[in-house]
This record gives sequence, C-alpha cells and structure tokens, in this order.
Amino acid sequence: MPVPDARPWVKAESLTRCHLYWLPVSSFPSRTQERAWLRAFLYLLFDHLKPRALRPQCFMELREINMYCQDAFVQRSLDLRPVFSFSRSPWAPMPGTPPQEELDAIRNQEKQFVLSNYTHGQTYWIPLPDPKPFLEEFLGFGGVTILFPGPDPNTAAPPLKISPGVRNSPHFREIFAMGDPEAELNKALMLRHRFLGTLKKVFGRGWEDRVEYRGLLFVLPRLRSTDFFNIEQDALEGLFEASPLYFAESPEDRGVLLAAQDSLDETIAALVAALEQQNIPFPLEARR
Repeated sequence: MPVPDARPWVKAESLTRCHLYWLPVSSFPSRTQERAWLRAFLYLLFDHLKPRALRPQCFMELREINMYCQDAFVQRSLDLRPVFSFSRSPWAPMPGTPPQEELDAIRNQEKQFVLSNYTHGQTYWIPLPDPKPFLEEFLGFGGVTILFPGPDPNTAAPPLKISPGVRNSPHFREIFAMGDPEAELNKALMLRHRFLGTLKKVFGRGWEDRVEYRGLLFVLPRLRSTDFFNIEQDALEGLFEASPLYFAESPEDRGVLLAAQDSLDETIAALVAALEQQNIPFPLEARR
C-alpha cells in the first residue's frame, strides 16, 4: 500500500524511533502567507486531535519575544497570563547570571547590552483554553513550541455553572471584568497536570541540586531535528509520555518541526488536502 504523500512536510525517513516532519520557512520572522498557512494547518490538526482529548498548550521563548514582539506581548500579558520557566536544548546549562567580566564590559560601555542575548533558555507557558488568539498574533517569530498533553484526572474541574443572569448582573459586573471564574479555575487545575512534572523530571536532568530547579513548574524541551536522532531513548520516551506530539518553530532548522510517537503520514496528507480544497495552498516562497 503506497505511503501517503506528506508534502509540503518532509519526513525524516531514516529516523526509526519516532516520526519527524520538517516544514520549510523562508525566514524568521516568517512571511504573512506562511503564517496563515501554518495556522490553518494547526487549527485543523487541533480539531483532528479532539477525539483523543489532546489539549494544545503553547509556549514561547523569551528571546524571540524580546527580539521581535516585546511591546505586543506586554500589552497582551493580562489576557495571556504567561507562566515563566526554563527551556532547554539537550543538555544545556541552566540559565544564569553572565560572567562578571562581561557585566563589567557592559557597565563600562565596552560592550553593547542586548537583552535577547541574556534570555536564552527562558520561556513562557500560555495556559489558554483556546490557543488560537495567541497563535494569531505570535506564531511566526521563531519561538513557539506547542505540546499536546492528554487527559489527566487531576485537572477535571468540578461543576461550576454561572447563569447568564448572574454574569450580566450589574452587581457582579466588576467581578467578572477581573476575569472569568470558570477560566481561572481551569487554568489553576492545568497547573496540576502531570505533563508539567514529567517535563521537569526528564529535561531538568542534572539540575536537581540547584535551588532554582525546585521552583520550576516545568522544563520545556527545545529540540532541533538532530536532537531526535541523538537524544537518549529514555528522554525521547519521556517527551512523548508528556505529549504524544511535539511542534516547534526551529530557526536552526530554517523551518518548523512536527514530531510524534506514531506516524502522522495519513493525517498530514488529509489535512493538506483539506487546505487545498479550501483554496489555501502552501506558499511558493517557502518551498525548497
């Protein structure tokens, strides 16, 4: 039986311990048409994964925020409610204070201070129930990772139904203007999701004795294509235990990566065909 065509995604056929796909991007920040196509693809993927109860969770690197969209991110921060932590390429040192000689050089104006140079390995989790508003604004700068954790009974919310009458009451208007209680409860419960602890244990390897490690909610893996070939098997299994799919913008790979425990050949082919039927072709300028 012929293998479904995954184009424009390119599959790493020689990789046998998981399934890895690469999509070219002309540059980062990426072009408007490229962002639009990728968002459309991801939204179809989100819908496809709903029967498996996989919930997309977005993260964004602080380095790319500082380089390309700091003002926009700050202005949206009250809505995004970002949660700070560390990200890590295998097995990079923990982010820390620059060496004293470097600080002295900056202080003496012998070296220019560029904030993005000192935010590598720092990330934000955006725990929104619907990731689309975030992706509409911030996908395409090169710093987004999306994980897809499955259901966890620790995050099951008790019944909380607030009637429209209460929501629209002038007596409670100020309270609801401060935030939706249902949304806040769901966010608080997501902080207990086991995928966060799994990521911290697997990708915080070697940091266990650091006091900073104890305060981290998670450690986000930031993987390049070569990492999927070289990383230890137990780390790869830990990643897919936390999230059966892994999506990341990868400036080092000049594109985006989509990795999965199971083959996505048929899924990708079906989603790309659906986009073509909607007259949303992959932009030519990104092709290789």
